[in-house]
Amino acid sequence: MSWFTDLFTGATGSIIENIADAADRFIETPEDKAKFKLEIESLLQKRDSEIEQTIRAELQAKERM
Repeated sequence: MSWFTDLFTGATGSIIENIADAADRFIETPEDKAKFKLEIESLLQKRDSEIEQTIRAELQAKERM
């Protein structure tokens, strides 16, 4: 599952960069920009974790068959 995790990690990194660039145009203070970026990173990491847990559960279900 390492390649799968690498795939999403790479995608998450570029998504964060794109979102941060867009936010830079609208968020003016450096503190607010940093808070926004941290929140986005947290949300994307949570999503990636949920995807990985789902895949593990599916693989375990297939192994039981």
